[in-house]
Amino acid sequence: MSRYLSDRNDGVELRDDIGHHVDEIALRGQALQVVSALMNAEAEEARDKTFILSVRDESDAIVLKVRLACQIEEAWS
Repeated sequence: MSRYLSDRNDGVELRDDIGHHVDEIALRGQALQVVSALMNAEAEEARDKTFILSVRDESDAIVLKVRLACQIEEAWS
């Protein structure tokens, strides 16, 4: 298993300096779970939010980027 670092940006960039060991096959699914959990935690308060998760390998190259956007339009607001 290789070591990957996951940087998140939801308007504020948070860089991962620790990383975790993940199998390449599982990497995409785990990244989607992380970004979905972040969106779920913030969705109650946000009307327009974008989360970006950039996954880097040990050479610092971005190997995967997930961007999830949430736009909520309410007739009563």
